Amino acid sequence: MGFSLIVVATILLTAGLFVLTQTTGAFLNAQKKVLEGVNDAQSRLERAAQGALRVDDVVFEASGTPRAVITAFNDGAVTYNASLVNVLLDGVVRDANVTSVLVEGAETLVWPPKTTLVLEVANPQLPAHVALAAPDGKMAFWRE
Repeated sequence: MGFSLIVVATILLTAGLFVLTQTTGAFLNAQKKVLEGVNDAQSRLERAAQGALRVDDVVFEASGTPRAVITAFNDGAVTYNASLVNVLLDGVVRDANVTSVLVEGAETLVWPPKTTLVLEVANPQLPAHVALAAPDGKMAFWRE
């Protein structure tokens, strides 16, 4: 009888240690993931604080294919990929309608700080509202 109690106690102790190690590992992994998320959020906030956009002008050109020409300025410290800047005309995303991207008069997708971006967007009429959204969450608005 004493031997069977020792075997049962050993099995229960081993099972308890196994569960404890698994729980500790899961807790440490969860803590690591939370810290990674906090660090990612902090770096996103820091990048967003450095960015600033503004829409300077929107002109409608009816000759040829009707299009809206949007002139925007990167007034922050962040360089953007112009192809990742979302264009919303009257609340509708029109990224697929962008026909031309010019930065300081040159055809490029690199939009560095303190430079002007000109987007031509095929649109049948002058939009009443324009919004540009950068990948880091910065937005610029224009109203007629």
